[in-house]
Amino acid sequence: DLADQSKYIEARARYRLAEGTAAYRAADFREARSSYSGSLLSREPAIRMQGHLGMGNCLFQLGWLGLSGEKYPSDPASLPDLERFDKIVKEQLAKMAKEEAPEDSDTRGYVKFESLITNWVDAVRHYDSALKITAAEKVATQNRALTMTYLKRLEELLQQEEQQTRE
Repeated sequence: DLADQSKYIEARARYRLAEGTAAYRAADFREARSSYSGSLLSREPAIRMQGHLGMGNCLFQLGWLGLSGEKYPSDPASLPDLERFDKIVKEQLAKMAKEEAPEDSDTRGYVKFESLITNWVDAVRHYDSALKITAAEKVATQNRALTMTYLKRLEELLQQEEQQTRE
């Protein structure tokens, strides 16, 4: 409400940033994404950088949630390695292979992977935008690298699946 009632763009952007942070912590990534988007209207580089970082994190989480059904863990001890990632992707690809494609649209599995890729590519773009504002931002650098690692591995797994399908 404070953001909606504020007459000043900068105040609205700050409120949206705080709203996005609260929604993210509550694992409401869609609401957080919407709120962080409002923070990008700020003229202050620090607010915009945090907004881009938040957007990147939300988009990464939305992609992971769509793939695995759960949010990406924040505890370093429970972070999935590439072997676990491979297993999750292969399970989803196996489910997709069993689906019958509707005549007039794509399978849910295809849409899931398309959405995942879109979210993660957009996440990388937001991390890049954050890094253009603050080049030394460690979280944006680390999260960008992690997202790119998963994207590259996903591409490899999808190519393997396509090759196996052709054979």
